[in-house]
Amino acid sequence: MGSVDKQSNFLLIERTGEIVDEQKQVVYRVGRFLGKGGFARCYEVLPNGSTTTLAAKIVSRETIHKSTARSKMVQEIRIQRELKHANVVRMLDHFTDALNVCCVLELCPNGTLNDVIRRRRALSEEEARYFIGHVAEGLKFLRDSNIIHRDIKPANLFIDSNMVLKIGDFGLAIYDSDKRSGCCGTPNYMAPEVFEKREYSFEVDVWALGCVTYCMLVGKPPFDTGILEKTSQKIRRCDYILPSHLSDSARKLITDMLHLNREERLRIHEVQSTEFFNVGYYPTSLPREFFVRTPTFDQGAYVLPPPESVVDESTGLLYRTEGYLYTGQFGNIYSMTIEGEDQLFEAMVIDKKRISQTEGLQERIVEEILALSTVNHLNIVTLMKHITDGDSIYLLYEPCISYPLSRLLKRRRRLCEEEARFYMNQIAEGLRYLHHDVAIVHGDISTDSVCLNSEMNIKICNFGLAICNFGLAVRVETSSGDVSRGLPKHIAPELHETGSTYEADMWALGCTLYELLTGGDMMGGSSLSALDISTPAEDIIARLTDTDREQRLRVDELPGTRFFRMIFCPESMPTSTLSTMPEFSTYIASQDVNEAQEVY
Repeated sequence: MGSVDKQSNFLLIERTGEIVDEQKQVVYRVGRFLGKGGFARCYEVLPNGSTTTLAAKIVSRETIHKSTARSKMVQEIRIQRELKHANVVRMLDHFTDALNVCCVLELCPNGTLNDVIRRRRALSEEEARYFIGHVAEGLKFLRDSNIIHRDIKPANLFIDSNMVLKIGDFGLAIYDSDKRSGCCGTPNYMAPEVFEKREYSFEVDVWALGCVTYCMLVGKPPFDTGILEKTSQKIRRCDYILPSHLSDSARKLITDMLHLNREERLRIHEVQSTEFFNVGYYPTSLPREFFVRTPTFDQGAYVLPPPESVVDESTGLLYRTEGYLYTGQFGNIYSMTIEGEDQLFEAMVIDKKRISQTEGLQERIVEEILALSTVNHLNIVTLMKHITDGDSIYLLYEPCISYPLSRLLKRRRRLCEEEARFYMNQIAEGLRYLHHDVAIVHGDISTDSVCLNSEMNIKICNFGLAICNFGLAVRVETSSGDVSRGLPKHIAPELHETGSTYEADMWALGCTLYELLTGGDMMGGSSLSALDISTPAEDIIARLTDTDREQRLRVDELPGTRFFRMIFCPESMPTSTLSTMPEFSTYIASQDVNEAQEVY
């Protein structure tokens, strides 16, 4: 082995025209050379008996005889062979022969994003939106799989035959639980905390995506100087220039991904909720002409921002649009003020074209206005005003609808039980009022419909599936199981037979608690006993999601459960919990847990 030159290995492959997986008895016919990087060379290959051309990444065993190089190769294979996602390059086989280590991958015949940028220099925002969306989907999958890629850059983003972008080259990837050592990555795309050898996690991939986004729109990396030390200094100062031709939403997206403080940086699950993805045109595919020129997109398909101001014809007041905040159930959410006044609103702006194109949307908007015009409670959002102009409907709320609990989970993944108890207690208060005082079934309780105001208190929102005057025989649909307005996020087993009921709200509340504590969807989750949650939490979720709705917990029974009665519940929640897990008194918490276990 030691006498065989690594270059000779590749020449032998090219001369014989094949590589063989002896264990599986598969012969791969070697085709055209695709490229090289590091110690590897890549070729097109065709397995015997197949018509599907694949790619083979081949590394000479001579080059990885050192333990560090060998362990990195093992790690790459260990990680990538388990990954199955539309936006991640799939590893289909791996094997070792006398001379080489071979990884067989799905083929991406259209090259890399780096090839496109070199050919086109810069892409349009529509094209960038398309590709960033693909990378974000892939990175979300990696984040959910507990994997940090650590080398996101245009050269590692591959384009398949259907113009789908896929994340590849996992040579530097690690699990978040793995030990880090030294600097690694490609300097132009490395986060400042990596250069400074500080603690880091998934945020380094978001930083790199910010650099890739800039590179797509500008034609070069944001910190590139051609000299490593100068590039490093610019990265550590976050010293870069945003060209004037970029839209405000593109500039903000880049700025939020390239935040020096990794805690303040966008989370990968938040990227597609930014204004950049919700204003303008978001292509679902790209034509092949994009390789050489900017494609032409249908202008009629663009989502336009609202006008800078709108007049309420009934009062003559002028409402000004201040800026995009988030995307809600009916449309984009913007901050708005009345000219000359300090009062602040959060307005959901609904395009009338979308109403005509979306079945059930008009009915949901009417129900939203009807339900919220009849309620008045501390834990239910207040609809301040609704205005209509020629193009849009504006629903103006008290500030809160731009921060649903689902957005908090995108940043935090899951909450501790003290936090969940604090929020659940307020949701229960709001539901008690709806069920007992005003006879309203909410119809869609979830982390998307429960929002936080600036004091970190709960406001129940999204009444588009609500049923008013429930049980008073005023509306036929209360007993019919009608779903013409759409389905809720959490569907109780009896929903199609009975329609939305108080019991269906309680089922959804149990699913919401499950999501807060685990970060996952209850319908796709494991059994409660397998989860890392307390016995009181396990018990209340089980009782709320009893398939027999008659046995399900009622809202007025919640305060008497062990989850609410025996375990510490904070009186308030600091805003720091928007990004980090809070610390509560270990004495109080442990004392209450012991009491709960004794009662149990």
